[in-house]
Amino acid sequence: MFYSVLLQNIYFLCVFFDEVFKALSKRNHNRRLLHTLTNTCAREKRRRKKVESGQGKKVKVRDDILNSDEK
Repeated sequence: MFYSVLLQNIYFLCVFFDEVFKALSKRNHNRRLLHTLTNTCAREKRRRKKVESGQGKKVKVRDDILNSDEK
């Protein structure tokens, strides 16, 4: 009986910590994704500013990236 309760508690703790680690890794992944999208948008804005002022290369400016943060 004692071993049965002990095994149930160990199993519960394993499942609990597994869920905690999954949630933390998902949160970090979402944070990295948001960071990447924000940097891409900022890079596109800087490129547009340089192209409009005549200093940058003549490249196609991607409006879909610029407008993604305004939604």
